[in-house]
Amino acid sequence: MPSLSSVLDDALRQKGWSKVVKQYEALTIWEKVVGRRVSQACRAVEFDGFTLVVKAKNAAWRNELALHKNTIIGEINKQVQNEIIRDIRVI
Repeated sequence: MPSLSSVLDDALRQKGWSKVVKQYEALTIWEKVVGRRVSQACRAVEFDGFTLVVKAKNAAWRNELALHKNTIIGEINKQVQNEIIRDIRVI
């Protein structure tokens, strides 16, 4: 008998919701990945396709995120075990 986890994974995949679940997971781990200080100034707000949209407090924080963008993308993708983010757009 298949496990509940595998049944749910199959159902999500069949309905096309797998990506949405992984994106939600990425939003929820934002603070864990970037740290408390950064998360207080920069908030992950939504996805636009494979682009994570982040709202930054000011230009200095936008620049800071730009410097660390590839590291953040890699770490979030690693944590959710999926290439759910290909880019970050800071607004």
